[in-house]
Amino acid sequence: MNDPHIESLVYGVEASADNISYGDPPPVEFQNSIGHFRLEDGVLTVEIAEHFADAESARYVVEQYLRSWIVQTDLTANPGQIEFKYQTANVIDRDPPPPGPGNVISAVGAASMVAVTCNATISIQCNKYPDPPSEFSTTSDVEVFHARWLQFRNGKEPLQSMAYFILDNLENRPGGRKTVAQQFGISRKILDRISVLSSRKGDALTARKSDHMEMTGQENSWLEQAVKRVILRVGEHASGAALTKLTMADLPNLD
Repeated sequence: MNDPHIESLVYGVEASADNISYGDPPPVEFQNSIGHFRLEDGVLTVEIAEHFADAESARYVVEQYLRSWIVQTDLTANPGQIEFKYQTANVIDRDPPPPGPGNVISAVGAASMVAVTCNATISIQCNKYPDPPSEFSTTSDVEVFHARWLQFRNGKEPLQSMAYFILDNLENRPGGRKTVAQQFGISRKILDRISVLSSRKGDALTARKSDHMEMTGQENSWLEQAVKRVILRVGEHASGAALTKLTMADLPNLD
């Protein structure tokens, strides 16, 4: 009886953003609970640690991790800097007909992982691949926050409404802001300042309150960085990593 086993998955790797390209980045090689990863010359090979009898099951596990890689890169480097396109599953038969060794079967697919293209016009050449995530995992919250952040980055949503939505989403649970601060290791001062800037600051087109005050360029920059850091912290918490408290000192100076 045949006993198919997914030995490895192969992905093509490139930037999805038109303005980003790779020069000659050095290989990236690492291992985690999923398996052994090697990224070289635009090709990622993942040797699977567990047994999967079909490519779809193996891809589900691997591509959850690759999705975290994409989102982490968007938030820490450049949106659209990395994309993974599924190419092949290498399959072996662990119970082949005697007397020969297992047959190798090749399964090919054309599906690609979703990545969003950055609209920036500045040309960027990357000399290294983005760091893979070791303390970051996507969740349904992270995916929604990331999507709203990308809308802001692409000029489709004001900074204040994006920031207000994310803070309100986090606080709309038992315990409110106090619980958010404790659960995710975020200073209350950061959450309080995000609340003020996202609801009381802005102009007639972006402020959420009619009695708004103009936001300075420094405040605008701070709010953008703070919200991005909060999204990352939600993903860091989801990974189970030991978290150090995120404080105002970790963000641009507002004084």
